[in-house]
Amino acid sequence: MTDFNAIKIFFKHDSHGKLLELRERILEKHPDTFSHAFSLPHCLEFMNKSVDKSVAIGHILEKEGFEFHQAISFGDGYNDEGMLNATAKGLLMGNAPDSLKDKLAHLEIISKNHEDGVANYLAENILKNVSLESE
Repeated sequence: MTDFNAIKIFFKHDSHGKLLELRERILEKHPDTFSHAFSLPHCLEFMNKSVDKSVAIGHILEKEGFEFHQAISFGDGYNDEGMLNATAKGLLMGNAPDSLKDKLAHLEIISKNHEDGVANYLAENILKNVSLESE
């Protein structure tokens, strides 16, 4: 027997409009079943409502003894919106779609992924204050 259970269904199309139409058709028939996000304008994802990056991060933070107000997050897609808003500091990658940057205009924008944006941000803003010398 084959297991066809899935936690995510991914659709890709060159036309954002076609994906918007598909999203509406799916949500009409299953309004309370799925959460959805455009990871990019041409990539539509549908997930079980329990699948959410902020939920996953919440579990990790709890396990490690931290809370959302002690965390930062980095994101570049619509599927990162919940996570970016849940942490104390959400940072948008420079390569994020302009429409997401507009929607999350309250967030700081850092360098692009291919410019090592996360590593550079951490080095310049977090690690510069950490002493690596043993005491």
